[in-house]
Amino acid sequence: MNNSILSEFRNSIRRIERFLFASIKDDGTCCGVTFNECHILMEIDKNRKIVMKDLAGTLGMDKSIISRSIEGMVRNDLISREELTDDRRKKNIVLTGNGKKKADSINQYMNSKYSELFSSMNESEVEKVIESAKILADLFDKWALLTEKSECCRGGNNGCCN
Repeated sequence: MNNSILSEFRNSIRRIERFLFASIKDDGTCCGVTFNECHILMEIDKNRKIVMKDLAGTLGMDKSIISRSIEGMVRNDLISREELTDDRRKKNIVLTGNGKKKADSINQYMNSKYSELFSSMNESEVEKVIESAKILADLFDKWALLTEKSECCRGGNNGCCN
């Protein structure tokens, strides 16, 4: 692929990153919960229940970070743990009533933000953006799987990013 196309793509991704990071920085929290807690709530809401190992894998987070977040969320009555009947060592993580209200609030808030973003576009353009976002997210997921075993650019000077 030609370098000017790659450069244009990288520039577009940086612009998206700046927008998303500025949005997070401006809000400080995601409707009163941390960024990690927000993503945990959204995944549980989407799946209805999930075990911690699967949650960590889906979010690409270390299990210890997920575990600490879950502890706080249990204390704040946003989620609870349910023992699995076939394996008592594993527990499903589910939303409590308060957690479901918080997830609904986040969904409503984010839907209004993105509705505002798309307000200047026609339906066909919005569909193209959404389809492209899905393709890009899938591509990043595949790339993450391929590169997670690679030590390239993960701290230190190993020569690949010079």
